[in-house]
Amino acid sequence: MWPFVGRKWDLLEGGLRIPQIIWWPGHVQPGMVSHQVTISMDLTATCLAAAGVAADPMLQLDGVDLMPLLADERPPQQRTLFWRLANRQQRAVRSGDWKYLKVGDREFLFDIAWDPRERGDVARKHPDLLNELRTQWVEWDRKMLPVSPDFVLPALDLSGMLW
Repeated sequence: MWPFVGRKWDLLEGGLRIPQIIWWPGHVQPGMVSHQVTISMDLTATCLAAAGVAADPMLQLDGVDLMPLLADERPPQQRTLFWRLANRQQRAVRSGDWKYLKVGDREFLFDIAWDPRERGDVARKHPDLLNELRTQWVEWDRKMLPVSPDFVLPALDLSGMLW
C-alpha cells in the first residue's frame, strides 16, 4: 500500500488503490501503463465488450467499458467514483484529483494529486467544493440499495498471533 495510508475496509487511498494487470495477447499492448482511474465494476462492462456480448438493456451497469482505453484508442477520461462502507460509516467521492471523505462524523477534502497520502485536509480552504462533493454523494446514495448495518468489519484481536 505504500506510499498510501489506509488498509482494506478503509476508503483512504491505501484501501482503494490496487494495481490492475491485464494480459491479453493481440489485444492489449505488452508493457502498456495507464493512469486511468477505474473501479472493480468496470470489469463487468469490459468483459462483456471483450466477449462481444451486450449487457441486458433492463439492467444498468455501474462500470464502464475499458476496451477503448486498452486498445489505446482513447486517452484516460476523468471520472467521478462513489463509495460507502457501513464500517465506521465511511463514504467517499473521487472527482478528478479531488476526494471527499467522511468517516463517522468527520469530513475531509483532499487534493490527491498533490497529497496522495491524504495528510492535508483542505476542507476549510474549499468549503464550496466540499459541499458540492458531499451533495453529489447524497444524490448518488439515494439511488442505491441500503447498506446493511450488520455488515461491519469485526474488531481484530491480534494479541495471540505468532509472527
